[in-house]
Amino acid sequence: MFADQPTSINVVGPKRIGKSSLLRHVVRTYEERAPEWNRKAQGFVVVYIDFDKTSCQTQAGFYGAIAKELLAAAEKKQSWKKFQNEQKQKLEASLKVTPFNGGAFEEALKVWKEHEILPVLCLDRFERLLDYPDEFPKGFYDGWRSLMDDGGVMLLIASRQALTVYSRQAKITSSFFNLGHTLRLKKFSPKEAKKVSQLPAESDPVLSLERQVLMVQWGKNQPFCLQFAGLCLFEAQQQKRSNQWARQKFQDEMNSRRAGVGETGKLMVFGLVDVLGWLRGSPGEKKDERRRKGIMALLGLLATGLGTTALGKMVDMPALMEFLKLPQVEQSETEPSESPDPEPKR
Repeated sequence: MFADQPTSINVVGPKRIGKSSLLRHVVRTYEERAPEWNRKAQGFVVVYIDFDKTSCQTQAGFYGAIAKELLAAAEKKQSWKKFQNEQKQKLEASLKVTPFNGGAFEEALKVWKEHEILPVLCLDRFERLLDYPDEFPKGFYDGWRSLMDDGGVMLLIASRQALTVYSRQAKITSSFFNLGHTLRLKKFSPKEAKKVSQLPAESDPVLSLERQVLMVQWGKNQPFCLQFAGLCLFEAQQQKRSNQWARQKFQDEMNSRRAGVGETGKLMVFGLVDVLGWLRGSPGEKKDERRRKGIMALLGLLATGLGTTALGKMVDMPALMEFLKLPQVEQSETEPSESPDPEPKR
């Protein structure tokens, strides 16, 4: 990122290994780290785009999402304020062209390059674009390769498999998929997990020895799980709460993630469960039994067609079945087939 010729990177790893967290960390910290590399933070605008949460089924949606995020990020940058109004107006105007398509984006990059600003796009679940081959053909990827080679943009792309694997599966031959560097994320070794539990330093860890052991046990060498276990135990330690309190908080978060439900989605799904349970329940019925009936009703709705809606995409069905210990519901014949991913899609 800080080199004269920026190198785009493919961050590869299984689900919940920490790919999204790594990309968000880059977005949050790059302004602080720029001086360490003798670079000015104003020379970069770094944005994060999650293709699971952004409507990018068309090129118009794709480029529109990029323009929106770049404008929002630039406006928040403290270093952005150093530009003269005239400069800012030119930079912003380049992203407000209508229609904002591939050609408009290429012209915008030229304007930003003239002002010595490098857009860095952190793209999560990029493989979703390959679900729409007619909208994103080979020429689309070749064009992006040209933009990267010109040094006008840098990409950090997170995916479960290397982009070369997806290109072979989609039968798209383009040098775009051979990014400059592939960073593979994997579980910590037991030794590495122990070191993480001893942060900030082995000689002065923030957690007690007992809680360091619990952190490693709960985290099971999984980077995200290990960090969240440490956070729960640290909060318990600071608030003088029990390890059982920390365990419950950790387990609640892990359960919600197994079901593939974010915080907003969790409220929506379980709110709907309560409503369906109330409709199907009987007077005086216990809350747990009513909720179970609501869950069964929700699964029935998903199996009969809601799986293709926003609600269906919010829930990882096989993981939800596993979490609820319910029998697997067969996929409706009307639903689209899964891509050849080793793990279930959201």
